[in-house]
Amino acid sequence: MQEMKSVQREGRRGLQIVTLASVVAQPWANQGGSTCELWLERDAGGAIRLRISVAMLTRPAPFSVLPGLSRSFMPLDDIDAELAIDGVRVRPGQHDPVRFNGDAVTSLVGLSRPGRALNLMSDARCARHTLFVQSTGTAECHAVLALVDWQGSLPLRAGDLVLSLGASVVLGGKSAIIHLEHGDAV
Repeated sequence: MQEMKSVQREGRRGLQIVTLASVVAQPWANQGGSTCELWLERDAGGAIRLRISVAMLTRPAPFSVLPGLSRSFMPLDDIDAELAIDGVRVRPGQHDPVRFNGDAVTSLVGLSRPGRALNLMSDARCARHTLFVQSTGTAECHAVLALVDWQGSLPLRAGDLVLSLGASVVLGGKSAIIHLEHGDAV
């Protein structure tokens, strides 16, 4: 079952486009930022299978503990982010993804200025996601997030999402490529 928020969608060659500008930001309870949820897939029982969102980070704050989920975090802006994941500090650069378990005690402990980050979550029991950056060519994947304004046939702005669900996408610029592999206990 797929659930779509109130966002603009445009079908192109079997693709769905979700524009970041059309998504209403939801403030966090801890006041550390807000989230624009671009895509949410749930299984028949209502559990998250895949969630793709862009967060606006305003200050250091703890992440929610989400047992059973695999997570990736990738700064979209040059914000000098520093995470503490189960006590281990990591400093992902702009467009440098970090993967961790949803049950890990995780906090954003450093931030040089407010900025955006991609958050990706998948159900570790039945799906596995991979996230990497690619600038040119074609990608066969689940989804693509434009990291820059695209040139070419798809007029995307940075932060817009293309849901390809396995179809080929001709990249119009630097992008975050999201693969999702479904299966039992992957």
